[in-house]
Amino acid sequence: MVWSIRFTDFCGLVGSGGYLPLADGVLIWGTTPHQQYVDDILVRNGVRQAYLAKVGADGTLLWQLQLANSPSLEIAYAAADNGDGTYAVFTAAETGPDEVWLHLIQVDASGQFLSCRRVCDASVFTNVAQAVKTADGYLLTSFIPDEAGRTPLARVTEGGELTVVRSFRSQGKNYLVDHVLSCGGRTYLSVWAVPSGGTSAPYALLQERINTYLTDHNAAEIPNTALTAMAREYFSAALLVLDGAAGTPVECYAIRGSVGGDLSADDAGNLIWDVERIDSARLQTGDTPGDSLLCMTRVFRYIFGPEGMLLYRQDTGLQGGFGVLTSAQE
Repeated sequence: MVWSIRFTDFCGLVGSGGYLPLADGVLIWGTTPHQQYVDDILVRNGVRQAYLAKVGADGTLLWQLQLANSPSLEIAYAAADNGDGTYAVFTAAETGPDEVWLHLIQVDASGQFLSCRRVCDASVFTNVAQAVKTADGYLLTSFIPDEAGRTPLARVTEGGELTVVRSFRSQGKNYLVDHVLSCGGRTYLSVWAVPSGGTSAPYALLQERINTYLTDHNAAEIPNTALTAMAREYFSAALLVLDGAAGTPVECYAIRGSVGGDLSADDAGNLIWDVERIDSARLQTGDTPGDSLLCMTRVFRYIFGPEGMLLYRQDTGLQGGFGVLTSAQE
């Protein structure tokens, strides 16, 4: 460990909070917890505020900013580097009784507030998982699937105008976006491709296939070998290249039996795509209805040149894994 830093005013909660590596440090954002105790004394109850902070490359806190767009509730979802020394952060703030709006906030390199614009009512788009700066604004993804079980994406102009909300599917597959990268004038999506199920539960069909196996084999449980083969058939990793103007996929590179992972770029302008190949799978029954599918994976790295050609594939030797709830709950 080179350095560590502790924040006492805010934390990263599920669906809120994160960090973004920068050339000169790290951008960190989060939200105060619903309840906060100091020495077993309740010091905050009900009020949640959003924060943005920048930490230098040596671990020094350079600045911390409370965004303060609501006296009662504001959640920091995602931030982006504008590439000009300023930063954008998207928050959901309560602006009135039963009224929550998605906001676009601009901050300069020294942590000074520049502007805040209302983007849309939270019922239109919220729960932002990632925000990426593009040539004409921002591309947002949500961590909540839409009614069809796909990841919704939104385009927001630099002025804070929501221009489009859409999701993608292809050949009976729904796309769940894991990571987004804007590089070299192109926008890339790393996705999990799963069969379309017609509901907002992306893995409902997997549970149906498990149930069918148990019925056909008159069995109480499915062997891990059969489950692994089923998981490999169910999941595919896909790398999508979006058209800059229309935002539609113009290229796709797919790998069966895997899920899409992180995207990055090296100094030569090559695209680096991490793909997790499913090596084994098992079911785990917990307190929630339905089973959890637990998959162990091996990470392979795909390197694409600036022109989009695959240069080589590298076995990183790294082990990974993921779990999904297979019940068909909406």
